[in-house]
Amino acid sequence: RDDSWRYPRSVDDALNVVFDALGDDEPAIRQVLLPLAYAQGRGLPAGPLWSDLVKGLGGDRARKLDRKNLDPTFVLTHAPWLVVADLVDGRVVYRLFHAALREHLQADRPTARMHGRIAATLARHISSHRSDSRSSSADDYTYALAYLSGHLRQAGFWRALGTRVTEPSWIARQTR
Repeated sequence: RDDSWRYPRSVDDALNVVFDALGDDEPAIRQVLLPLAYAQGRGLPAGPLWSDLVKGLGGDRARKLDRKNLDPTFVLTHAPWLVVADLVDGRVVYRLFHAALREHLQADRPTARMHGRIAATLARHISSHRSDSRSSSADDYTYALAYLSGHLRQAGFWRALGTRVTEPSWIARQTR
């Protein structure tokens, strides 16, 4: 019996035990999961958008990690028990397995700033898809269109949100 090990006192402590058990992969897995902690709807598609969100939200932490470990497939192969796959309109999306994991990953992060970074990334994906439809997957584009306004709202970017919701193309999509 190992007397040095104790049961975690909180869910947060238990999640730290889970992450500690990931060893050297722990920092990368936390970074790749971070966009899922802020994802809206039923989750994110595992495409270039998720990878770009990892870089956008991770800042210096993400830049210090091996580039190949910042891809969603890294988590899907090294810690698949932390995510749940779902099917939305024939598209596979991923979300965190539990709300407590979302809260754990969001702890000590400025919510509005994080949503602002997500909004900027979504806007870039929408713009690049419009100019070159091969630059962003259809699933990424669909997510970006559906949730940009929600992230703008949570970031407190009221002027950008007002501009967005008065665009004829946005109005047309909402009335379909």
